[in-house]
Amino acid sequence: MRIYFLSTAIILILFLSGIDQTFSQTRIGVILPLMENSENPEDKVLGEEILKGITDALDEYNSQDTLNNIIIKTEDTRRDPARVLELIDQMGNDTNIKAIIGPVFSSEISSNAGAPAFHKIPLITPTATQNFLAADNQYIIQLNPTYETRGKLMGRYATKELNLNRFLILSEESYGIKYAGAFTSEVLKARGSVLSTQYFKVDDTDLDSAINELKKAMISKEKFIDFGKLSADQIQKFSSMNFVFSNTDSLAGAGDIVSIYKIFGSRADRVVDSAGIKTFSITKPDPNRNYIYGAAEAIYIPVSNPEKINLILPALRNAGLNLPVIGTSDWNNEMILKDNSEYIIRLYFESDYYLKDVSKKDLSGKSETAEKNYYMGYDAMKVVAKQISEGNNTRGKIYDALQKVTDFKAVHINYTIKNRSNHEMMIMKFENGRLEMLGDYVY
Repeated sequence: MRIYFLSTAIILILFLSGIDQTFSQTRIGVILPLMENSENPEDKVLGEEILKGITDALDEYNSQDTLNNIIIKTEDTRRDPARVLELIDQMGNDTNIKAIIGPVFSSEISSNAGAPAFHKIPLITPTATQNFLAADNQYIIQLNPTYETRGKLMGRYATKELNLNRFLILSEESYGIKYAGAFTSEVLKARGSVLSTQYFKVDDTDLDSAINELKKAMISKEKFIDFGKLSADQIQKFSSMNFVFSNTDSLAGAGDIVSIYKIFGSRADRVVDSAGIKTFSITKPDPNRNYIYGAAEAIYIPVSNPEKINLILPALRNAGLNLPVIGTSDWNNEMILKDNSEYIIRLYFESDYYLKDVSKKDLSGKSETAEKNYYMGYDAMKVVAKQISEGNNTRGKIYDALQKVTDFKAVHINYTIKNRSNHEMMIMKFENGRLEMLGDYVY
């Protein structure tokens, strides 16, 4: 009998211990623009799509980890900064809540950026891109790379990986300026140059003025050789030289006027000086001659709407600016790129969204925008849950762990957190009508 009672007691202890372990919980706040009071169904879509991603990731996690369950408390921000502050204060004062996922918009956070640090509660925004939001405010984690990071990342990629040094910039006046300055600073850091930066208004339908200014600036830096007027001795001399573009016979046969930078690349000035080659400059091209330019190697074009591509690329071609393009995430529209493929020599751009696993695309016929919103929520919960699964179940531990995240393999993007914001993106390339992902890149 004593053995029976002892065995029963042991089983009961193990059972109760198992219950305690199974229901060990971490509570997370979720604040999104659910717009529950809006009469317009469209207002509700964004928040609902992100929340669906969060809850699906949560269900997956809780079904796999019975020792560190997570539960969420969801609130509606109503897209109101005052409401966001109220929710951060409420959740910050609730010691059971260990972190907050949300909100969505930079404008919801910027005026409340000090609140998470006041409560020492990590706030993880899946989508906000405003510069310095996290860098200047402790306890805020930005999973979406900032405008500055995006511009600098492409500046580094263009100079370090593509070995380009001389650029033009054509940018939208309001949105694009956030990228253009960052791109320029990175190019200058690499000892490259930006020959000219021109801005246009988002509603402009004629870009000729801005593009002509770019062309004028480029021409002012050019030094040319007229292959249509070379003597036999000069042709023979050039034939013995190492061209990085075409060859003497082809250029002479076509009678082209060619930039020394196109022929000799970055070493052009040294080559022509040492060889005693005479060059000339122009202020205005002769309409009866064919010019091959080389002072600019590529053009950086930040856009906020892919539809603008339909206007920009033909206008560049008409102006004779046939350059490789360095772009931003909004160039990631395969249909528009294919429609304009005749105008694209090569295009490289950073992307904050690419599904490497094609099986993840099956979201019951949802649009790409809905898909992106879903995975921004899904991946935000995944990266937070990962830290909790490793025993980081207090505010301080979650915050510290998130700051150390490196190359976290999310579905739509990878996360490498530096200075509290994500610095990892995908590099995409479009050439010959084909879009491909070249790889991940960290700034």
